[in-house]
Amino acid sequence: MAVEPRSHSPGRGPSRGVSIFGRHARDSGTQPETPGYLSYRSRGIPIMTISNTIISIMTADLKPKDLKKQMALIHELGNFLSASLSLREMLEGAIWKVLAHFDLDAGRIYLMHESGLYLALAAAIGTDPRGMEKINRNEGFTGKAVRNRAFIAQHVSELEEEDRMSLLIRKGFKVVICIPLIVMDNITGVMNLTANRDIELDQEEIDLLITVANHIAIAAHHAKLQKEIENREKTIDFLRTQLQNIPKP
Repeated sequence: MAVEPRSHSPGRGPSRGVSIFGRHARDSGTQPETPGYLSYRSRGIPIMTISNTIISIMTADLKPKDLKKQMALIHELGNFLSASLSLREMLEGAIWKVLAHFDLDAGRIYLMHESGLYLALAAAIGTDPRGMEKINRNEGFTGKAVRNRAFIAQHVSELEEEDRMSLLIRKGFKVVICIPLIVMDNITGVMNLTANRDIELDQEEIDLLITVANHIAIAAHHAKLQKEIENREKTIDFLRTQLQNIPKP
């Protein structure tokens, strides 16, 4: 993998981003400090692209119109997540909004099972999720995002598991983005976004994806807690009714 300078438009200041190119891209000969991946931090989360994919460091100032679009997405998503919806409806709607904003093709959200051993599919948009209902912590880019607590952008062809790589290729995926969902320093799930083409992500877009994932993580956590409370209340009501129906001696 190489770190490659990227040409910029005049008048743009420095910030960093990740571009996913094919292996034919030119190698500048500059190597990352850590063999095998380039890693830096965005909003406290490491940014990692792994193996041979070329990473370009992009420079771009955030234009006012771009800032307005970002704020509009956060505001719209916040309003949507605060609505009274089921967990699945909430997650599916959130994926739709993210896909539309970033012009991506499909998305899935996995939530960590209470055992902590695997992630279960909670919502999927834009793809048939059959064969992707469950992911172990040591499996694929999703598991890597969990184990490294890292944002990952990667070509499907770089997957180490051939069976999973073949599955994703058959579904038409070329690039996968994985953003861990973190609540109170705990990994509660992963949001997977996919594109059927090579893509570019600048630093502001990475920051926005992480911010959006944080909002989704908190909303999903609250929704699960609310469901648990409702289930306990139903159990208490049932037991109270049973006690009331016991004949008095």
